[in-house]
Amino acid sequence: MQPTTVTYRTGRGRWMLRTVSSVVPPLFLFALLVSVGISFLSQLSGLVEVRLLAWLCALVLVASLVLAALASLVQGQTRTTLGPHSIATDGGLANPVTVARQDISRIAPRWRYSGWSVRVDRWSSPPVHLRAPLCAPWWPSRRFRRELAELQGYAPPNAARPRLRPVAALPALLVLLILGGPAVGWIATHAEGWPGEPTVTATPDACRLLDSAGLDHQFPKRLRTRTDASTESDSSNCVWEATKDDREGGIDRVRAIVTRGDGTLLASPTRSARNGLHTLCRNASPLTGIGDAACLHSGAGSTMAVARRANVLIAVRVSGDSADSVATDLVRGAIASVDLN
Repeated sequence: MQPTTVTYRTGRGRWMLRTVSSVVPPLFLFALLVSVGISFLSQLSGLVEVRLLAWLCALVLVASLVLAALASLVQGQTRTTLGPHSIATDGGLANPVTVARQDISRIAPRWRYSGWSVRVDRWSSPPVHLRAPLCAPWWPSRRFRRELAELQGYAPPNAARPRLRPVAALPALLVLLILGGPAVGWIATHAEGWPGEPTVTATPDACRLLDSAGLDHQFPKRLRTRTDASTESDSSNCVWEATKDDREGGIDRVRAIVTRGDGTLLASPTRSARNGLHTLCRNASPLTGIGDAACLHSGAGSTMAVARRANVLIAVRVSGDSADSVATDLVRGAIASVDLN
């Protein structure tokens, strides 16, 4: 083949696409593994916070775009020119190189994780990696295959022309699948805080929850006094103190504190409530069948029962005789009265 002059170019856009294609998959895999790792290292035993994962993925996208922009600025436009007697490649960070046609011993596709390129082996000097054509690492494009065939056709008759083998990218794909597949599966089944997840948007009144739990029926004919009742945007507090006659029933004081988790930038409302439950239930006995999770603290003369439903925590402390059973019944009834939106 005696060619006329042909030029292959890799512009800024192709450099950006090549960089994004090679950088985004491992960074996304890193974000997934970090999310799963944090969920195991935290106090929530494998529950993945969707908000944190979303922020990590957004950070990955921003970092990838920044790296792609830097690559396109640094590399600029690169090109490879086929002349009648030589190949010349220039542009980017590499020094310009000219290879005489008769000095070519081999023209072969070259795969690296950064992408596909073309390698020209010489009889007299070290090999040259052409700056064009280039393509993304996962599968050679039609343009790359066409330009590679033209370059191999340009080589002298005694030069080697290895075939393009796209399977060279399979090991990297398998690594991503082996590591990313289980991570994606775990997140799909153990994630919390999805948009639209049912939560409570208005803090329930603690005194009404105590009444709905049956406190007003336990002493139907006796006076009760409430002190310290208050409701704020994210918490509600109610204290019931027995009268002299009520104390004969064995209960001296009942206090209920309702807390609603609003969430944070990196944690959903439900996650906030889980963190609070974990703190309150440290060294406590678990209770089953009450809300999403519950526990019981038994002490001398008083008992505290804590329950969670979605992003609401209810803590009921009872002082007096039979405090364990009364606290358990009250917190069961109160948490069941919490309505989700």
